[in-house]
Order: sequence, then C-alpha cells, then structure tokens
Amino acid sequence: MISSATRAKLLVLAVFAVGLVVGAVIDNVYETRWRADRESRRSPREVNQVYYDQLELTPEQRQQFQSIVEASRPDFDKLFAENRKLLEPNRRKAAELQEQTRAKIRAILTEEQAKKYNEYNEKRRPGPPGPSRQSPGRPGQP
Repeated sequence: MISSATRAKLLVLAVFAVGLVVGAVIDNVYETRWRADRESRRSPREVNQVYYDQLELTPEQRQQFQSIVEASRPDFDKLFAENRKLLEPNRRKAAELQEQTRAKIRAILTEEQAKKYNEYNEKRRPGPPGPSRQSPGRPGQP
C-alpha cells in the first residue's frame, strides 16, 4: 500500500508533468504558427501586386480587383472579430489552469528554485493578444 506522503509526491509530480506538457504544446503552437505567420506576412499591397504580376492584369483590372478586395474587408473584419470572441473564454481558462499548476509547482520548490522557475516562465510568456497577434488570416485579402 502506498503511503499518503508518497501519493502526494506522485500527485505533485503528475501535476508538474501535465504542466510541462501543456506548456510545451502551447510554446510549440506559438513558435510554429503564430510567430511564423506574423514574421512571414506580407502587406495586402504586396500580396495584391503578386496577383497583378502573375495574372498580368491591366490597370483597369487592377482597379476592379482592388475595389472587390476593399468591399469585402468589412465582412472579413466582422468574421475575425466574432472568432476572437469565441476563443477568448478558452484562453482565460487555459491561463487560469496554467497559473494553478504553476502555483502547485512553486509550493514544492525552494525559494531559489521558485525564483529561477518564475524567471524561466517570464521569458517564455508571450505578450498579451492584440492586433499584431491576430489569427493568420488577413481580412480583405483574396
């Protein structure tokens, strides 16, 4: 039979392992999707210029193309705003769960270990979501 102290240690170890896995997954998603998308983005003007050149559009066609893209932009903006509203509750829940897990981990660490743990987590923590961290889709682009 396993003693209470051993069970408690195993539980803390399991919580630590889950936190580590969740943190690694979140970090991987950030590195492979959000950061890469943000760094590789072209401006709408640059993307449209690629279309213009590849399709060999006339100046009149370019103007019509641009008018179509601009007319669709409000619909894209509205759609992406709705999507962000749907995702927000889960972001908050994930942040709360992560902080609960970190608090449990801090409870088993020495003061010096907790300081290093906090510093490590601060380095890894991305900034708050904002206009520069939106989803990969760019409103109003074909």
